[in-house]
Amino acid sequence: MVIAYISGALTQTRDIHACLQLYEELGKLCEEYKIEAFVPHIKLGSGDFFRGRCNAPRSPSKIFLQESRAIQKSDIILVCLDDPSTGVGAELQLAIDNDLDIMAFHHRDIKISNYIRGMLEQYSKSKILAYENKDALFESLKPWLTHHSQK
Repeated sequence: MVIAYISGALTQTRDIHACLQLYEELGKLCEEYKIEAFVPHIKLGSGDFFRGRCNAPRSPSKIFLQESRAIQKSDIILVCLDDPSTGVGAELQLAIDNDLDIMAFHHRDIKISNYIRGMLEQYSKSKILAYENKDALFESLKPWLTHHSQK
């Protein structure tokens, strides 16, 4: 089964609840295509922390190791670039180092870092998608997910 890692900012976002919901919905969309979704805050138990319901469940070292292993075991990665994140940048580089197919996306009104854009443009197995709204994003992802579900 194909495994998709869902990457996106969590620590510094404009709206953490909207981000968590988007990542969870992306995971469900992947599963509709028979792609196993690895949504870090769900799989590793930090969702309640980000929703303000408990203390941090893991140390930074454990987060790094567990999420790095999850990326290394994945086949594809979906990356939300709507909020700047050093963690997302590190996950992108790890995805490239492990030869994953990358679908990066951002809202059309958000300018992403030139460094990240350049990184993605130089990597032949990546696509960058600018979307207008969540429905349009999900529609745009469907052909890419269909392609990967048939591998």
